[in-house]
Amino acid sequence: FDAMFTLFQPKTTRAELNTRVFNEVAHVRVDPSELDTVLLELRRTHPRGRSLRMEEYWPHINATALELLRPGRYDAVEALRLGRLMHSRTLTDTDLYEVRPQMRDILEWLRAQGVIVAVASNQHHRALTEHLRAAALDRFFGKHVYTSSRLRSPKPSKHFWRAVFHGVGASSYGALAYVGNSVENDIDLALRHQSPVAILDIARRISGLAISGVSVVHDESELRAWCERIVGEEVATPNLAAAR
Repeated sequence: FDAMFTLFQPKTTRAELNTRVFNEVAHVRVDPSELDTVLLELRRTHPRGRSLRMEEYWPHINATALELLRPGRYDAVEALRLGRLMHSRTLTDTDLYEVRPQMRDILEWLRAQGVIVAVASNQHHRALTEHLRAAALDRFFGKHVYTSSRLRSPKPSKHFWRAVFHGVGASSYGALAYVGNSVENDIDLALRHQSPVAILDIARRISGLAISGVSVVHDESELRAWCERIVGEEVATPNLAAAR
């Protein structure tokens, strides 16, 4: 599982979360829909690429958004400093997030089937483990928390997924199934290794995605059904097993 915006969701909408962080860190008051539009366009025109960790990418996106929203207020150095603070606040403040509805039930069900569940995330390792501990999710994952900061390689690099593969003791890449929320970062297992991947698209922004092995699910009920299908296929065909 990915972590932020997959296991966890903002207590408000994602657009409102970003607006709150921009306001509290940089004292920029902006309409959530306006900020959301700016960030989406920046992400579209400045793709992260496979070589950048999130902490190397998002501060620059935030800084550019500040400069576009408030031209002339910040020089480049100050804008980047605030961009880093906003990125850190977005990922480390446990008060901003809650566990998605039904996610604990899904994890309980997977564990009951004998499936090893793991977290594979671009978040900073210490911040993520604190989130998991605060939400009492750490009991599901144990040692199986894999982060780009701990592995020193960003998801979805080959090194990152190789480390996850060996860490969970999978028999093949077909034995890994992944749940994420980003087409940019989370479909690589399907593209490279034909692993089953579910993209959780709560906002229903994804359309026309037709990639073998990738399923788009829109809520936790659809995610539960996907998990049951994947585990059912594993029972019938061991090569499609989730890691056990």
